[in-house]
Amino acid sequence: MRFRFQTILNLRKNQEDQVKRDFGRVNQHVVKQEETLQFLEKIETDTHNVVQHRFQQGIAGNATQLYDEFFEGIKIQKSQQKKVVDEAKTRLEAKREELVEAMRRRRVLEILKERNQKDYEAQQQKLEQSELDEIAAQQHRLRTHEFLED
Repeated sequence: MRFRFQTILNLRKNQEDQVKRDFGRVNQHVVKQEETLQFLEKIETDTHNVVQHRFQQGIAGNATQLYDEFFEGIKIQKSQQKKVVDEAKTRLEAKREELVEAMRRRRVLEILKERNQKDYEAQQQKLEQSELDEIAAQQHRLRTHEFLED
């Protein structure tokens, strides 16, 4: 027995697979952008530690201005990177919702297919039972007929 919506089910499975791949790519992008942000934060922390150590040893006045500009630049880059991460997470959430919807649409057809399969099996079992009942009735008639002839 063939499920009459099998073609649509296959199409929905393919659509879901495509959305899964897209979701994976967007998720990978989010991870890379978060790693970049963590890298910037690590650079800031490491450089801050180096500057603290150099201040204890004594540092020239113009070097402090360079470090201040460096930290201001890092601050700007971190701010921009946080925006990139937030935008990527927004896209990821949209893809997640798209994936959930694709999975729901596929699942609806799978449930319909399962119900169709159960109905078909119940119908086949009913036919089989009626055939067995008919065979039993015929055998009973034959035995009764043989009994009467004896």
